[in-house]
Amino acid sequence: MNDNDLLKMRELISSKISLDESVFLARWGNVLEDFKKLESGPIGKSASSLIVQLELLRLVCNTFPEVQLRGDDAMISLVVPSAKSIGDQVTMPLRDGIRAKVKIVRREVSDRFGICYTLETSDGSRFTREFFD
Repeated sequence: MNDNDLLKMRELISSKISLDESVFLARWGNVLEDFKKLESGPIGKSASSLIVQLELLRLVCNTFPEVQLRGDDAMISLVVPSAKSIGDQVTMPLRDGIRAKVKIVRREVSDRFGICYTLETSDGSRFTREFFD
């Protein structure tokens, strides 16, 4: 994650939380320090970029529990820019090897820190799929 994206993330979190600025900046500094260690450590070097991005989101969510960031679409777009967006259509296997085009109607980060999509078929049926990698 580049410095510009981290700055945008800091501003987004700051706009959603009411903390004394010095408290916020101290917590944010801890997030950056922990993320840099993660990114340069064995996990960051061997795991996929999605895993590293989701670990950053986990750090942020654990550091700022006052604000619900796992369902925040702007936060998901910043942390995981490769994640599909609401309204996107994708082709997925549904059952018995049948593939169909479905529309993403909701996305969030699950309790297990995977990207969870709620998908809708052409007949209006909805189901969810969770992706970790």
